[in-house]
Amino acid sequence: MEWLAGVAAGDTAVWPAACGPAADNIDASWLDARSHALVRLAAYVAAGAGSGSAAACEQSVTAALDQGVTVDEIVGVFVTLLPTADAEHVAAAASAVLSVLSQATAGRHPQRA
Repeated sequence: MEWLAGVAAGDTAVWPAACGPAADNIDASWLDARSHALVRLAAYVAAGAGSGSAAACEQSVTAALDQGVTVDEIVGVFVTLLPTADAEHVAAAASAVLSVLSQATAGRHPQRA
């Protein structure tokens, strides 16, 4: 609660451990790597990043798959977000994630045609 209280109070001194790259952020999050990957995927979707960087989408999906997250669980993230996230963000991210998943299951590197 101390860390959360610091963030709520605008104390940026508590942020450094959490603001680094995703790989460095796992320990600071107190989540296991699988949960961490699911949360980051959900944040990608909720933030409306689906219309943004293809690399960010690939990174989010690949990290989740690498941690054993199933396609059904990725769908579950979208279903869970629908009641609270902007539907346009969810739709844009669904399209981007579907593209990455299609390429991954076809055995191709996601950024190669």
